[in-house]
Amino acid sequence: MLTQLSTVKSRLALVVTDYDDLLTNAIKAVSARFDKETNRTLSRTATGTHEFDADDTEIPPRYGR
Repeated sequence: MLTQLSTVKSRLALVVTDYDDLLTNAIKAVSARFDKETNRTLSRTATGTHEFDADDTEIPPRYGR
């Protein structure tokens, strides 16, 4: 999956669990569609995350962990 349920819920300010199954299925579907459209596997395969500001114009690659 391209993102985690907790991240989506945080960004949408959702605290209820009523829609967790729906959101999880949507995340899986969108992730699969991105993979199909780009002919690549974009899902995260490594552990860890890197957050950056939305107004950054360049995102340097991270080397090492």
